[in-house]
Amino acid sequence: MFVAMAAEKAELQQLRSETLKAEIVRMATLNEPAQERIADLHGIVKQLERAASVAAPRSSNVTSRPSPSKSDRARRD
Repeated sequence: MFVAMAAEKAELQQLRSETLKAEIVRMATLNEPAQERIADLHGIVKQLERAASVAAPRSSNVTSRPSPSKSDRARRD
């Protein structure tokens, strides 16, 4: 009886081990494309940050002129 219980326990452990190995392979298969996509997105974010930092100084160089007030318009007329 003890031998049968030990054999069953060993069989369950083997099954659990195989199941875990299969799950690890499945997760690795899913993980690789996800990591590639994350790297692609990280590159896109870096490009956008560089583009924003290049564009920001240009917009700050533009000086705005104050709009003429009513008294300035009256003097011109």
